[in-house]
Amino acid sequence: MGPSRWINRLNISSRTDKDVHALMNTVSVRHSGPIDYSVALLRLMLNASLKQSGESIRIHLIRPVPLSSGEFSLVTGVARREYVYRLALLAEPGLTLMHPEAAWLGSSRWLVEPPLSLELLQQAAGVLNEEHDFSAFTNLNGLSRCYTPLRRLEICVDDSVSVDRLHACNSFTSDCFTGCVDLHFGARSFLYKQVRFMAGALVATAKGTVTLDQLKDMLSNPSDYTGLKPYDAAPPHGLYLKCVRYANPKWDLNWPDIQADNATLNTDFCRQLLIRFRDKTCPMNIVELSREHEAYLATVAKEASSVETARDESCSRV
Repeated sequence: MGPSRWINRLNISSRTDKDVHALMNTVSVRHSGPIDYSVALLRLMLNASLKQSGESIRIHLIRPVPLSSGEFSLVTGVARREYVYRLALLAEPGLTLMHPEAAWLGSSRWLVEPPLSLELLQQAAGVLNEEHDFSAFTNLNGLSRCYTPLRRLEICVDDSVSVDRLHACNSFTSDCFTGCVDLHFGARSFLYKQVRFMAGALVATAKGTVTLDQLKDMLSNPSDYTGLKPYDAAPPHGLYLKCVRYANPKWDLNWPDIQADNATLNTDFCRQLLIRFRDKTCPMNIVELSREHEAYLATVAKEASSVETARDESCSRV
């Protein structure tokens, strides 16, 4: 991308806590230097740099975006953000201490000890659905940041994720788990740590430490719960920012659905990067990021070959 002095501004559409994963995100970088290279070559250069640096992100696409038209907005143009919180249900207490692979798996899922009622989990998710004052599911710092705590929310509990998918990445036996659950959250925006607080409340309700009536009271009397809460926020390592969708279909980049399983999440980490460049012919560019996979590598290899061929032909003419 050239000297760093050309980068004037960097913004991100969705911030995440430390140890929270991102399958897709949106970043805007204002670049004021000259653009004398193709977007295909730029993508190859950035991917090579990211790979050499050991980063778990790859650039998927670059597209020009007019800077002065106002038709694209990094934050206010977002129509929906989607998160998934991933649970692994242990068959019995203490299993996390008995297996050396638990430390690895525990970095991608919340390992929940029994008991846990899936029926209560579904009922609790139903309580939080639709529009509510979610002040009880943030902290005082979060309330000071938001214009209004009202949010319209969609929650889906997916308990159909096969335990067998975990074995593609580790040696846990099927006896260690009774199931895997993905909690899907969708809204235009969220309060500070709202998803982690909601995931913690859902699990606490499913384990019986919080009742459904208490959960309803958190929505009816949120000011009673902005301080001390009857549950803990879910740990950050089980949370994934799944995607950022834009209201204008021109910028809602048609990302393929990401499979909700551990094997995929550990090989297909995806993020979306939007980079703005200031130039007479190409004022701004959008760059999407996704994890390397076979189809992507094949595309990159083909583009690299085309770039090399074009360069060789140019040298031959000279």
